[in-house]
Amino acid sequence: MLYGKGVWVLYSVHLDLAVEMAREIGATHIFYRTGHRGMFFPEAASRVSQRAHAAGLVPFAWFSVPTDSPSEVVWIARRSIEFGYQGLVLDVAAVSRQTPQRIEALGRQLLDAGLNPEAIYYSAPPAISRHPEIPYRQLNLLCRGGFMPKSGPLLGKPAEVAIHKLTYEEHNHWSRVWGYAPPLYPVLSPCRDEEGKAPLTPAEFSKWTLALLEHRPPFFSVFHAATTSRDLWPLLAEVEVPRPPQATEMSPLLEPLRPTDRLDGEEPPVEPEEPPLIITVQVSDTVWTLCERYGCTREQFWEWNGYLWDERGWPRDANYLQPGWRVRVR
Repeated sequence: MLYGKGVWVLYSVHLDLAVEMAREIGATHIFYRTGHRGMFFPEAASRVSQRAHAAGLVPFAWFSVPTDSPSEVVWIARRSIEFGYQGLVLDVAAVSRQTPQRIEALGRQLLDAGLNPEAIYYSAPPAISRHPEIPYRQLNLLCRGGFMPKSGPLLGKPAEVAIHKLTYEEHNHWSRVWGYAPPLYPVLSPCRDEEGKAPLTPAEFSKWTLALLEHRPPFFSVFHAATTSRDLWPLLAEVEVPRPPQATEMSPLLEPLRPTDRLDGEEPPVEPEEPPLIITVQVSDTVWTLCERYGCTREQFWEWNGYLWDERGWPRDANYLQPGWRVRVR
């Protein structure tokens, strides 16, 4: 069981804000998106993990699950573990067709890679009856850590309906159907839209925290730090969660691999002939000028540094680099 509160971070640029928010609301965990579409964000993942540990917070990794590319999921999961993340959250979108067979195939690959299912969780819409395209049963078998339903205003329902009916009543009903009740850890949202342009006022958000309080969850989290107004922090701080019955140590997400171990289909690492050259981007630099200056192709530049754009969800632009970025050019 998880106990405490969590703060989700979409982009590492908001790390300082997330840590400050975590301290103010009494959070115990930081959730960071360590990868996206097969790309892992090494510098950002390392920075978030180290900062979380230094602040006394437990870092969890999360990312969306493209089940048509399970090897991508395994790759990001394994890399996240290497960078010190202690839990893994698979984010399942309602619009995608996550068939039972694909989830089962993903589960086999994750288990074959040595991941502990007790430390894997999944996040998905709470209204289970309304999403037959999502194989909740198979996700429960794979993600033994628990279910993190996205219980917020995006559901288009008032707080009492979204929390009481769509989250807890649905969970209780389907737990009887499944014959197993996965741990439930709701995820609140402070906005009516995904972009954070329609934030809730404290009076509006208090309806959500009060509804959640009635169920006394041992753990809940907020998505995400950058869209959560400081005016809402006191309300989140007032939500008390039960203390664990006794101090327990979390199960490791993965046993360390031996040097000879590698994933199925993964090529053995090739040692570079010389150490990579990393430079700091200046105001006048562009991708084109750096490639010309250091003799690398633009394709190679994107392979080395594409995560800097992907981690923020930005389109890649050969004429734009953010001063201060550290990029590989050789």
